Amino acid sequence: MSKGKEAQKGVLTRLLAFAGPYKRLTFLGCALSGASMVASMVPYVAIWLAARDLIQVAPDWAAATNVVQYGWIAFGFAIGGLVVYFLGLMCTHLAAFRTASSMRKQCAEHLMKTSLGISIRMHRDRCAAASTDRPPRPRRCSPTISPTSWARSCYSSAWSSCFSPSIGAWGLRA
Repeated sequence: MSKGKEAQKGVLTRLLAFAGPYKRLTFLGCALSGASMVASMVPYVAIWLAARDLIQVAPDWAAATNVVQYGWIAFGFAIGGLVVYFLGLMCTHLAAFRTASSMRKQCAEHLMKTSLGISIRMHRDRCAAASTDRPPRPRRCSPTISPTSWARSCYSSAWSSCFSPSIGAWGLRA
């Protein structure tokens, strides 16, 4: 097995691990989608059979007795294919939303365990480098941040931007 396929397998395994018990719905949804594709092809076959019967008895249309039956088969499989596709779509969406929720929860847990000190140090170093490289601009790097200005910037911008070293409460101000 090539190295790329091993990496691909690892990524898929990690992604399905986020789904937890809902990963079965992913596989069920894929199977239902395949069954829907097969069921949606049956109406074309039924229409072809009906057309074949009508062509064989061309002037005498009353002799083609199976045409109505082929029409109902086409209609039934078309509706059945849509229902099966909808069920497959719901299964995969449930699994996808569970996967996204689990990823978001694990990311938040990881961020809560991460020290924000490195972000502050990176900002301090960036401010020091900016002040030695060129003449200082007014309000370029704020040496102190009051709790009210920090809270104001958190409420006025996206939550994640408050902790970014380049924008938000600790970021560089223009």
